[in-house]
Amino acid sequence: METRFTTAPESYDGFGTRTLCRVEMPKRGPRGVYAVWYREVEIDPEYLDWQRVRYASGLHACLTNAELVMLHPLCHRCGVAACPDADAPECLPIEGRV
Repeated sequence: METRFTTAPESYDGFGTRTLCRVEMPKRGPRGVYAVWYREVEIDPEYLDWQRVRYASGLHACLTNAELVMLHPLCHRCGVAACPDADAPECLPIEGRV
């Protein structure tokens, strides 16, 4: 399974996807720092290209961990955007997360 981060709502999810958690990332804008929410989504590699296009159809991001960290340099997780565990303050666990 592949892991990606998206701003898309779950209604954009298709074949072979599962939401792992929500991740809040800091972003600096003209009026200061604000939060951007991403969903960490597990995607079956067979459907990854289709899913990326589906997210893009709604102008939503579909980022790898490295791309997410590059876009959010204020990340305080030392370059690891993926949720370390369900109790992490940066992650709101989704029911049923393993």
